[in-house]
Amino acid sequence: MFGSSVQEVIVGFIFLSIILGVFYYLNKLSKKHIKFSYRVFISLVIAIVLGIIMNFLINNMSLFRAFDSSGKIVSDYTGVGKSWLTLFGYGFVDLLRMISLPLIFVSIFGAVIKLNTGKGIVKVVGTTMAALLATTAIAAVVGILVTKGFGLNATQIIGVDLNSVDCSEVITAGTSGGYSSELIEICNYGNNRAAKVGSTTNLPNMLRGFIPKNPIYALTGQATNSTFKVVVFAFLLGIAFLGVKRKKPEEGETIEKGFDGLHALISRLTAIVLKLTPYGIFALMFRVFAFTGWVTILPLAKYLVATWVAIGIMFVIHGIILFFNGTNPITFYKKAAKTLLFAFTSRSSAGTLPLTISTLKDQFGVTEEVSTTSASFGTTIGQNGCAGIYPAMLVTMVWATGVIPDITIFSYVFLVIIVTLTSLGIAGIGGGATFAAVAVFSAIGLDDWLWLTGILVSIEALIDMGRTALNVNGAMVSGLVTAKVTDSIDIDVYNNMNTDNNVGFDKI
Repeated sequence: MFGSSVQEVIVGFIFLSIILGVFYYLNKLSKKHIKFSYRVFISLVIAIVLGIIMNFLINNMSLFRAFDSSGKIVSDYTGVGKSWLTLFGYGFVDLLRMISLPLIFVSIFGAVIKLNTGKGIVKVVGTTMAALLATTAIAAVVGILVTKGFGLNATQIIGVDLNSVDCSEVITAGTSGGYSSELIEICNYGNNRAAKVGSTTNLPNMLRGFIPKNPIYALTGQATNSTFKVVVFAFLLGIAFLGVKRKKPEEGETIEKGFDGLHALISRLTAIVLKLTPYGIFALMFRVFAFTGWVTILPLAKYLVATWVAIGIMFVIHGIILFFNGTNPITFYKKAAKTLLFAFTSRSSAGTLPLTISTLKDQFGVTEEVSTTSASFGTTIGQNGCAGIYPAMLVTMVWATGVIPDITIFSYVFLVIIVTLTSLGIAGIGGGATFAAVAVFSAIGLDDWLWLTGILVSIEALIDMGRTALNVNGAMVSGLVTAKVTDSIDIDVYNNMNTDNNVGFDKI
């Protein structure tokens, strides 16, 4: 706000007043003991309605923006208002990120120490990973088929062949070289993501990158593949604990009591953060609908529709898997609806973790060990939406341009394998889809097409909600498959529609 113009301050005050007014209303609903899931849904509806109204005002009132005769923005006074929304919306996302890695650590460690035997651990972990990776491979196939079915092409989708542009030259020359700021931003976006993936995209380096050489640093979330490194460290520490418990029972009991206290502390912190969900969801969604440039999205409408079709198909396939697993898919979706809504609105697989575990355990009758393992692994392995559909669609769109001749069925088989392998270690806390795409592009030699991720970021929010819900759904489906294979499910609890559908959600 400091250094802003008077008009920006006035607009910022308008936004802040709207935010605080809605927060006051949501707080009143909380005091009236309205169910948590209802409050989340209400905040979503309010955000959409107010966001659409605000979008109209921003683009039609000089108080918010000034346009020249051609419709180009010459003055934008919404900066402070957008910053307030960013504070409350992405501040909530930051809190989810704060709890995600500690929560994953205690969840994985707790799951391992409760399995008691190495044989049980191997079977549960192996089955869970196999299910997650198998569904990711299926998601990649769906992404390829839908892309070809819609006839998507990387150059046609935006009406210009950006592959003819040298991004290195664009970044170096900048606006002084006659390049638009939009093109510079697109090139920078792809290059920045590529730099973060680095040299770990070949398989041996990628696997070595999963070794947690500094687990404390990994817990900060700053390390590459930090989520998967935390999973590996927690898993190995759990194995070590089983050895201590077997050889030195008294020390093992002391460690277990200390861990129980830590688990309770992290769980309580998680509950505190999740209570803020209605407020965070409002700010996030209000920002999306208020500032989305709908006109600029129209060229990408075909891709947007195709992505949602692919996501919908995967939800159906998950239902088919559940049917052959002996678990009623209709019952599944009725009981999982609230957790999927949270994933949809928060756009964070890791942030949804406590609800994913609770749904598997309390609604579906899956044992705590399997629930915790599958849900935790699902935040970083085999994300069907972000690491399966998305990169497969993008590569297929590039290949459709003819940039690589003689693409055969074996090329697509290779793509599915690469997509499945690179899905290992993709963080479920935002930006994971882009990193997955960059990793796949680098692995198959399409680095020159990284600008495509920059183009599609303009509609990221509109598809990431569905992708995140699909990620969480895949984790729960994999958990149920694992539970059936390991005989770790109470099918009577699963089929009982009278179970308390508020456990782990409305009792936050």
